[in-house]
Amino acid sequence: MFIYFLLLLAKSPAIKIGVQFPLSGPISDYGIYCLQGVKLAFSDHPEISLVVRDNEGKAEICTEILHEFAGMGVCAVIGPVISPNAIIVGLEATKFGIPIILPAATNTAVTKVSDFLFRVCYTDEQQAEAIAKFTFFTLKRSKVAIISDTSNIYSIGLALYFRYYFESIGGKAHIIKWNGTSNLSDTLQNLIGSTIFLPLYYKPASDIIKFVKELMD
Repeated sequence: MFIYFLLLLAKSPAIKIGVQFPLSGPISDYGIYCLQGVKLAFSDHPEISLVVRDNEGKAEICTEILHEFAGMGVCAVIGPVISPNAIIVGLEATKFGIPIILPAATNTAVTKVSDFLFRVCYTDEQQAEAIAKFTFFTLKRSKVAIISDTSNIYSIGLALYFRYYFESIGGKAHIIKWNGTSNLSDTLQNLIGSTIFLPLYYKPASDIIKFVKELMD
């Protein structure tokens, strides 16, 4: 359905779709996997030309790429991936009138920025509610410590939504504010044996999980 939507948007036989993902930098795995999915989706449509750009996960580069795409006359753009970048790009989207498809931007505010932003994934609120119910009803955990990266709106939003839904069903959740760079070793040592929720990107989350596992071995 998505591909046919893009076909309808095209104004000429030469269909160009802009794709901007973080293909290098600290969140490149997100972009690489998304790009693989996009290429697979369009593999049966040779009439569509994908113009791929690496935004390195940086908001300023995302905006520059959008301006480039507008000058090239693309009929739609896929990306950025993360919510902070999507919001920045959304501020420019209306000016160019180019539909922007967001494959993984989960912040609930994203699609409110512009009528030209379209999300194709769940929101932070939806995933927080599902995780909260799973933790309380399936894992039978009534107390949770949440490590929230205060430098990241994704982490802040998901942490707050989780706490809201978890406490609304009878649980207790405590948010531990982290700046995203400081050493968490003392905090994590004090949390051994506790249930910890990590609303973080994959790299810091995996580092924390490895550290806790080493403490428990």
